[in-house]
Amino acid sequence: MTAQVLIDNHHRRLVRAGDTVFLEDEPGDTAFFVESGQLEVSRGSGDELFVLAHLGPGEIIGEMSLIDASPRSATVRALSDAELSVIDRATLNQRLQLADPLVQLLVHSMLNRLRAASTQLGAKERRASLVEVVGEGREADQVSSVHQSARASADIEARLRLALERDELELHYQPIVRFDGGETVGFEALLRWPDGEGGFHSPFEFVPVAEQSLMILDIDQWVMRRACEDALRLRCGGSKPYVSINVSSRQFASSAFLDTLLQTLADTGAEPKHLQIEVTEGAMIESPQRAMEVLRELRNMGFKVALDDFGTGYSSLSYLQKLDANVLKIDRSFVVQMRHGRAGATIIKAIAALGNALGMTVIVEGVETNSEALRLRGIGCELAQGFGYSKPLPIEAAVAWLNKGPAQITT
Repeated sequence: MTAQVLIDNHHRRLVRAGDTVFLEDEPGDTAFFVESGQLEVSRGSGDELFVLAHLGPGEIIGEMSLIDASPRSATVRALSDAELSVIDRATLNQRLQLADPLVQLLVHSMLNRLRAASTQLGAKERRASLVEVVGEGREADQVSSVHQSARASADIEARLRLALERDELELHYQPIVRFDGGETVGFEALLRWPDGEGGFHSPFEFVPVAEQSLMILDIDQWVMRRACEDALRLRCGGSKPYVSINVSSRQFASSAFLDTLLQTLADTGAEPKHLQIEVTEGAMIESPQRAMEVLRELRNMGFKVALDDFGTGYSSLSYLQKLDANVLKIDRSFVVQMRHGRAGATIIKAIAALGNALGMTVIVEGVETNSEALRLRGIGCELAQGFGYSKPLPIEAAVAWLNKGPAQITT
């Protein structure tokens, strides 16, 4: 594994054979990842020089400086021309802040034990590693917070994994309704985790844990299969609604995404025309070129593709033109703004005009009242979704919904 994989904000240092990387007893606040070449680690000088190790590619040197303010404990020289990647405390800080709470806890524990061992060996003026990582005066509070967060996340992860294995998760379906006439054209599949007391765990609590632990990939696959099965149940009588599936960033970035999707269709008997694939702008930022290729492939296969939560991320006209999506979903936050002033309506009107100009179907989320529906229809929105029409429904209730006739808002 190279430093490019490990370090985001790294820079290189080239050293020649015989050059000193750093000296014993000098101050330091960086470590180095050896990309190429050979280094010698030693202590003392002259007749008392003692060689501790020879290190090569893949090794890290000077790591104690990232967690401790003491001087360097050894001298490092290049035995051959070498290329090093520099790791600083800011990079370590950033990585720890982004890590899963359990990973944070493990790293903090290892750093504390390393510090304790160094202290016992008589190192001078060793400082607690967490002071360097999280800041002076906040060590105890931070450690407590990390422990609590890690325990909570580990508990949620264990219970969620058990719920997945026992098939206790559910999909509920919120109708997507045409403003003009009230026809239900589709349903958005929304994940629900029963809490055993007649309610549900908040997705805002368990979905981030699933994403950090990579369990989200297993959940996504479960959602995909169940949604395909239910899509066939919903296409009953004369109704032919589609089911809209949310794709997580991790699933979308997976090289196996398209193959898994096609295999699920083959296993369940569902067809691309039965589904709409929803992706957020954030899911496409990491690798825009690949994202565009995947979206194009989905469209070529016959799937509807929806850009979810448009307007809340990195939206731009040029960006939207490049994406091969045929549905634009306007985030509910703009409807909330519309209730409190003109700004929300102005933004929705602009986004709707943009979508319509590009030949896209525009869906507005969060519609709750008849007056909102009339206003949104008047500014160019075609489809609506929100509690004003219906809350998300279990599959049996969703099937029954289709037999009720045109959807209406009563408030």
